[in-house]
Amino acid sequence: MSTAAPAVAIPTRSEIEAWTTSHLADAASSWRAAAEASEDAFDQHRQSISSPGGTTWEGDAKDAALDRVTRDIAVVGTQNEALLAAAGTAENAVSDINSAQREVLAAQPTQCLTHRQFPMSIAMEGQLPRSASRTLPISWLRVRPTVGTSWSVT
Repeated sequence: MSTAAPAVAIPTRSEIEAWTTSHLADAASSWRAAAEASEDAFDQHRQSISSPGGTTWEGDAKDAALDRVTRDIAVVGTQNEALLAAAGTAENAVSDINSAQREVLAAQPTQCLTHRQFPMSIAMEGQLPRSASRTLPISWLRVRPTVGTSWSVT
């Protein structure tokens, strides 16, 4: 049984330039808005139970309704925490992806080798297919001489 990771395609520079994270930012905004709307709607519901139509309501029915609303607050709070956590994760992903994208795009062309410039056989911790023909940062490669006059990049 092989423990090697499956082969992955390395994105080209133009693919990296085209990456967008707007869908993540939009989702985060939507989830934050949903949490706020849910909290506002539930607060309005609680106020309606406490004094329907601005009237005074007393008795066992009011007490039972307020007890139920109080228990439901925990459910709404849990839902909102999940929405806000998802929004935070999406916002962090936007930041991380944009940062990585800037770093890759800031790399000088001299910091990379391509299959046209240097024949190579690539094995990066078992994650890249052999004889990959994409541009790779030199820092990802380990160069070692092989028998004869050629070099092998692994």
